[in-house]
Amino acid sequence: YKIMKASEEELSEWYMDSPEEIGDTVLITWYNPCESQCDSDPLVTADMSVIDLEELKNRDIRWIAVSRDLLETYSMGDTIIIDSPNQKVNGEWVIHDVMNKRFTKRIDLLVSEDDTHYELRMPKMATIKKV
Repeated sequence: YKIMKASEEELSEWYMDSPEEIGDTVLITWYNPCESQCDSDPLVTADMSVIDLEELKNRDIRWIAVSRDLLETYSMGDTIIIDSPNQKVNGEWVIHDVMNKRFTKRIDLLVSEDDTHYELRMPKMATIKKV
């Protein structure tokens, strides 16, 4: 077999035609709906959605907050797909909240305070893209 290399021009053209296939690289962290991690009304997200604690505990909702820089590409209510080393967090999540302005290139998974299912121990890099 003969291996062929693509020229920079060909790669540039491919990228310009398909940026949505690549996605954005972000750091995944997580948060709980409590005053110490949110604000005085931790059950209401930035888009005014109300968190149902029972649904959250049962993992019936998969919501995230995004850093404000990502709002240039993504919007409230967008469904994104996460691709990360942690298979339990991979898949579809919906944007309902924003993070503090000090963070960039980051998403925050909303999880129940006693959740162990996702095996969240350390922040991980991941790729996200819109559905």
